[in-house]
Amino acid sequence: MFQLPFAISRWWDILFAPIWTFILVFLFTSKKVKGDRDLFFGLVVGLGFGLGFGLGVGLGVGLGVGLRFLFSNKLWASVFHWLGGK
Repeated sequence: MFQLPFAISRWWDILFAPIWTFILVFLFTSKKVKGDRDLFFGLVVGLGFGLGFGLGVGLGVGLGVGLRFLFSNKLWASVFHWLGGK
C-alpha cells in the first residue's frame, strides 16, 4: 500500500464529500441538461481545483506555521530551560 508523507487515514476520507457531491449534482442535473458538456467540464474542473487548492493551502499554511514554530527562539529557550540549562 502507498504510504503518504502526512497523517491522514485514507484518501477516501478526504475525497468522500466532494466525490459524492459531484455525483449527486451530476445525476440531478443531467436529465435536465442533455448534451451539455459544459456542466460536466465545470464539475470536474471545480472538483479538481477545489481539492488541489485546499490541499495546497492546507499544506502551505501548516508547514509555514510549523516551521515558524520550530525555528522560534522561545521554543528552544523553553526546551533548554526544561532540560535544566540556565
